[in-house]
Amino acid sequence: MRGRGGPTAGSGMSRPRVLIWYWGRRGGGPRYALELAKRLAARDDLELFLSISRESEFYDAFKALGLPGLDVETYADLKTAALASLRLPLLRRRFLDYLRDRGIDIVYCPMTHVWNWFIAGGIRRLGIPYLLTLHDDATHKGENVLIRDLILRHEIRSAAGIITLSAWVADRLRQSGYGGPVFIIPHGPFYYDRRPAAARAFPAGRPFRLLFFGRILAYKGIGLLLDALERLRRDHPDLALTIAGSGNLGPYLDRIAGLGGIAVENRWIAESEVPDLIGAADLVVLPYTEASQSGVIASAQGLGVPVVATPVGGLAEQISEAGAGMVCDAVSGESLADAIGGLLIDRARYEAIAATITGGPSGEAWDKIADDTAAAIRTLCGGPET
Repeated sequence: MRGRGGPTAGSGMSRPRVLIWYWGRRGGGPRYALELAKRLAARDDLELFLSISRESEFYDAFKALGLPGLDVETYADLKTAALASLRLPLLRRRFLDYLRDRGIDIVYCPMTHVWNWFIAGGIRRLGIPYLLTLHDDATHKGENVLIRDLILRHEIRSAAGIITLSAWVADRLRQSGYGGPVFIIPHGPFYYDRRPAAARAFPAGRPFRLLFFGRILAYKGIGLLLDALERLRRDHPDLALTIAGSGNLGPYLDRIAGLGGIAVENRWIAESEVPDLIGAADLVVLPYTEASQSGVIASAQGLGVPVVATPVGGLAEQISEAGAGMVCDAVSGESLADAIGGLLIDRARYEAIAATITGGPSGEAWDKIADDTAAAIRTLCGGPET
């Protein structure tokens, strides 16, 4: 037996020792990890451990779970990341020693992190299965593609099993040659502890408010969104738009100024600001030219705000699964304008979408995600799935 009290592969013994490993600091990744850790910690068929970053925005919330684990120092910002990476060899040894000393039976990572590549191979060499939730099977335009793709490919090869959030990513993963088990477990809504008590009504007595929220990168389609807004303003001249997120807006600033009526928050939006930002919108727009799925959809869903998105990657699948909004017919400003415009003139349709989003039982989606994740864990540990 490898561990101290946990099952060996193929033993089928109960209560595997599971380490949830996520060193990300901010954004949707640690929120996803926290939501899932809450549900897994409440189960009596797993013995749970945590390894998290002390710099995480969610550090206190993770610690409130009362789970044993290994806290690590990562970095405070990108300026300190390079210097902090010099500590990786020592951190790797400390992490692998912890797995061995605690008899960890499986390591589960809810989302990849830039440092994972340096450690994931060591987990495999210890004979411990590594389960990874893969949010994106490849990097996107504007994300230092070559280096990050090499890192991601290395981590995928180290994984004994992979969870994807959509069938679209699962298919691409298999087509790329990955031969391990793949589990499809859709993304759950982010409620931010303030789920709306009633469905959102179509706005009256004020301009309709669109929101783009997220990092400003080439694939996010800001140009398409501005094309759509220009078309929509012909029939809806008071239509408002907020663009909120960090990144380079330089190529679009002239058009933004020329269109007018666009509020810009060109900075990183802290997690504490997200509920008010999304809650103030009537419709969240994802004009992406490529995607796997989106944490922005999960946030809008949890806060009861409908979405409109382009038909790329797994977005249509995610929206359909949640009943969260509409998918336009094509990746174009014209199609985006048609989809948004359809909701602007059809109050009943808008309110039906809002009611669908808000109507499900609170927490049910995450309970199902925890059940399915626990089944994947037990499969990789060699035990029964239930």
